[in-house]
Amino acid sequence: LQLSFRCYQKYDTHKNEMMLKGEFQIQPFSRRIGQIRMSGGMWCPQLSFEKWDFCTLTHEKMHKGSSLFSVGELEKLKKNNANGSDTQLIIKICFQVKDIVAAKTI
Repeated sequence: LQLSFRCYQKYDTHKNEMMLKGEFQIQPFSRRIGQIRMSGGMWCPQLSFEKWDFCTLTHEKMHKGSSLFSVGELEKLKKNNANGSDTQLIIKICFQVKDIVAAKTI
């Protein structure tokens, strides 16, 4: 199984602001597998932020993501940097495959 994680900015219409969104994605996998159940999350120590979730990935749904935090939080981090230079955001990503369910045969 090949799993990746990506972050990107997206406007959240409910919160009316730009948010950083995180998403786990799985590459195409064997048709003998019906579902992959996993727990995944991320931790940003500089922002004291963490988020964990349980998800089920299938051939029809190969990604799962959610809004993480306001992009404004990144601007605050940049302003709080003592020497005024850009600060790299540290994101620690974790995941654990909980179960692999065989595909149903007809």
